[in-house]
Amino acid sequence: MSTHLLTRPSQRSPFTEVRRARQQRALATSATVTGILSVTVTAVALVTIGFGA
Repeated sequence: MSTHLLTRPSQRSPFTEVRRARQQRALATSATVTGILSVTVTAVALVTIGFGA
């Protein structure tokens, strides 16, 4: 069991909250970049297939 489940929010240090916010931002950025890349790859594939037909 992870330790963040064992401590109440009032017992966490401010640094823990900053670290968590940074992790959430990194995850959101990663998800956004992944989404953009997947749409781009799909569009390029469709254009390639269209030109090949």
